Amino acid sequence: MQHEKPELMELGLESMNALTIVLLDEHQDKVNPFYVHFYTRIITETLRVLTDYRHMSGFKLQATIFQNLIQLVHTSQGLIKEPILDASEQAHSLPSNKDFAMQLIKSLLCEMFPNLN
Repeated sequence: MQHEKPELMELGLESMNALTIVLLDEHQDKVNPFYVHFYTRIITETLRVLTDYRHMSGFKLQATIFQNLIQLVHTSQGLIKEPILDASEQAHSLPSNKDFAMQLIKSLLCEMFPNLN
């Protein structure tokens, strides 16, 4: 997703988007184990390219992926049943994955835009 060449960046975005769709549509049994391990990394990298001015050409697809990631934890039941692992590969201790995702997004935005603190 993060690449200087627009065609490679676009390929990475399309692949990530296709992966999320295929997981939800055809492999429901693999959604939980996949996102428990990779949710933090995917949302971090997606937010980094989403806020990087050099990657504006893929904005629509970046926003779609980011929206899909938020929807995975936003519903009352949530599609990810087990606690998501944080950057240090430890399960979070917050009440829900939704709380963890919102805290993660908040901390990433504060890190990327220190003048917002």
